[in-house]
This record gives sequence, structure tokens and C-alpha cells, in this order.
Amino acid sequence: MGGIIGALFISVEPRIKAAVITVPRDKLSLMIKESQYHTVPAIRERIKELGLSWEEVQRILDPVDPINFIELFSPRPLQIHIGRFDNIVPAGTGRLLAEKAKQPKEVYWYDVGHGLPLDVVLKRAMKFFKISLN
Repeated sequence: MGGIIGALFISVEPRIKAAVITVPRDKLSLMIKESQYHTVPAIRERIKELGLSWEEVQRILDPVDPINFIELFSPRPLQIHIGRFDNIVPAGTGRLLAEKAKQPKEVYWYDVGHGLPLDVVLKRAMKFFKISLN
């Protein structure tokens, strides 16, 4: 949930001057529908029991979905890191958020799942902050 909460937070907090977010997601209903995280099947089962469509689920989640807020972060600089094979929070939803975010932005894709190569991410993030905050 860190990438989701982080993307939402930076979008509505004007004191943030530059940001790096990792494994962000949007379309929260899609994440729930496709995630392989061990707690999510119970959520899907509850949605089914309630007779909710995925459109209804998304409508319920829209007020807190980062996709509806990320544009607000612009014109502040943003760096995004996404695992191409993430099955915890599916990478396709991160792509949608990265596309919706406005410039200036940097987007990095890694051929990994949910566990990004932190040594590479940290180097890129430190360089990004050094440039963006000076």
C-alpha cells in the first residue's frame, strides 16, 4: 500500500517539492481483481458475496484512487519505479498511473516482480533529489 498511499499523499500535499514513488498503482479495483497477494482473494470473495460489479467497486474507491489525483503533483518533479512482473500490485496499473502523471517525470521499469533492486532505485532517487531540490 506504500506506493498507493504515497502517490495519493504527494498529490494533495503542496509542501512536497519532489517525490519518488515505488510500485505505485491506480485503478484500485483492477489491483484487487488481479493481485496475487495472499489476503486479496478474501476481498474478492466479499465483493462477490455483496454482488458488486467491478465498476461499482471502482466507483466506491474513486475518492481515494491515486489516478484521480496524480496530475495535481505537476509541475513538481516526480520519479516512478515499477516492477514489470509485479503480481502483488499488477504492473499494468502502475503504467496507467505513470502515463497519467504529468511532466516533469522519470519512469523506470525493472525486469522484476514486487521487489525492486533497491541499490539501483536508491542511486537513481538520490541523484534525482540532488538535482530536483537544488
